[in-house]
Amino acid sequence: MGDSWYQSFPRELQSILNPDWIVWIITQIGFSDTMRALFSMLFGAGIILMCSRGMSNGIYLKRNIFLVVLGLLHGTVLLWGYEILFVYGVSALLLFPLRKAASGKLFRWAGCLLLVFCGFSLIGSFSSVQVYDQAQTAISAKSQGQILSSEQANEIKTWVEAKNKKQQTSEAWEKELRTRQSGYLANLRLSTQQFFQFQFGSSESVFIIFETVATILLGMALFASGIISGQRSERFYWKLMWFG
Repeated sequence: MGDSWYQSFPRELQSILNPDWIVWIITQIGFSDTMRALFSMLFGAGIILMCSRGMSNGIYLKRNIFLVVLGLLHGTVLLWGYEILFVYGVSALLLFPLRKAASGKLFRWAGCLLLVFCGFSLIGSFSSVQVYDQAQTAISAKSQGQILSSEQANEIKTWVEAKNKKQQTSEAWEKELRTRQSGYLANLRLSTQQFFQFQFGSSESVFIIFETVATILLGMALFASGIISGQRSERFYWKLMWFG
């Protein structure tokens, strides 16, 4: 659930023998953003818990519509453009038909979505690395005094645009700082723009929904199967701890 490697060490050799990359891989697989996955799974467990205690369809829908509205207000009026409650509310509404499904069905849905999510993430990461490598080759050729082809110039341009999209330039930081130090209306416009860009305006928006829905489904499955609630044997949990 972490970032692509070209964003982390763009000047380091991408090698499994490089100690920096070993630490990076362990961090990305074992620790990066795991709190968000745990929160999503607990959110999913909460859905099953509340539905198993007789929560009506109407209350379920009202609670999550309220969460969507709260997220919308938080992301705009309360000036936090990178709001996540909105995503959880939308995800819960999308999962409404599966709130009473059997654990096996929930596990299958979660597994399929996670595989799709991981597959697209892997493709995106390799694509990003390819863009970086092509740009570095073109930059190296330019530094040696070679005349670049239009294709090489476009490779550099693509890399710079991707880098600026992920890592704001100093000019962009200064512009945002000036806005944040201005009045409320200026901040409202900026936060609203960031909110809608974050939720709907990029490919990452789709990944966020995919990731959230998949991990919520996994939490629903774990609770419905009695794993989270401690209904399995001690031996089962020892196996789960060691083998995942």
